[in-house]
Amino acid sequence: MRLERLVIPSANGVICTTRDFAAALRASYPGVSVEWVPNAADRELLPARSPDPFPGLGIVYAGTLYGTYDLGPVLRALRRFLDRHPPAAAQGTKLRIAGHIEPHHERALRLEVTARGLERFVESAGVLSREAALNLVARSRLAIVLAHRSEWQVPAKLYELVAMEIPTLVVAPGESPAVREAVRLGATVAAPDDVAAIERLMEALWLGRMSAPRDPNVEVLVDYRDRAARVSRVLAGMDGTAQPE
Repeated sequence: MRLERLVIPSANGVICTTRDFAAALRASYPGVSVEWVPNAADRELLPARSPDPFPGLGIVYAGTLYGTYDLGPVLRALRRFLDRHPPAAAQGTKLRIAGHIEPHHERALRLEVTARGLERFVESAGVLSREAALNLVARSRLAIVLAHRSEWQVPAKLYELVAMEIPTLVVAPGESPAVREAVRLGATVAAPDDVAAIERLMEALWLGRMSAPRDPNVEVLVDYRDRAARVSRVLAGMDGTAQPE
């Protein structure tokens, strides 16, 4: 907060990536120009969906497990889904996790997996290179984004997953910024305690009742090229004296 109070009043303007953060800053610093520009992804650096998907229902969580992030609802939904659809279990359905897991979360994850009898259906790949993690995503049929208690933030991976046309589930509460962005981009949302909704999504994907959104506007919504033009207009409207490098 001390750094914020030093930096923001001295800036010609502030750019935020969520409406909520922009509104909070405007309230705290009424004399500062604050603009909202949603995040996006560099589509040219992302792989296409793989023609060689994982067997069964391939589910992926690529990201760090820390803080309030919890895969418990996904694990409980997976157990219910497998119980209702034994062929999915027999054909290799698996949740794959890529990324750093803090010790506390690793212990909790291990206990939950064991308690649910999911040892064969959950695999942790550890920390991977960006290329390897994206290739893991490209072979999956469902990607998970966790956004528990993210008051101001939207995970950047949401934009990459939508750009890759991977069906994406955002697990986040209520009217959070992540939920609003997920809806805007055509992703699916579920509250952290709504295990039934997560299970229904798994079932719909398994039965071929849904796929990634094909709205042509999505390409514009998640492309950095569109953001560059918007940021340029924002910068041009800020009354500053700084010269471009």
